[in-house]
Amino acid sequence: MNYTEIWNLAKENREDLVAFARKLVQAPSMPGQEGDVAVLMQAEMQRLGYDKVWVDEVGNVVGYIAGAGGPSLMFNGHMDQVDAGDPDQWPYPPFGGKVHDGELWGRGAADM
Repeated sequence: MNYTEIWNLAKENREDLVAFARKLVQAPSMPGQEGDVAVLMQAEMQRLGYDKVWVDEVGNVVGYIAGAGGPSLMFNGHMDQVDAGDPDQWPYPPFGGKVHDGELWGRGAADM
């Protein structure tokens, strides 16, 4: 798949991608309290048809898609957020998942 095909696929799925990102922002997940986000991640991987999805003994969500013999690829990220601080200092609520002028606003929306 080339860059143009990937870009077109992202554009075709933009609405679903943004809706899922909003759900993630709307789920506060301080360090050690990532359970709600883990549930969202696991459900989304299952919805997308991953071959295996599980939560390990420390709360990491692991998803596996069987390949067809080519090189392996791993995506790795984090589920926790730092404290939002004073919500009155935010232009939009930190856990609102507001989309304004095509940008997603909220705690965790841009730290990956």
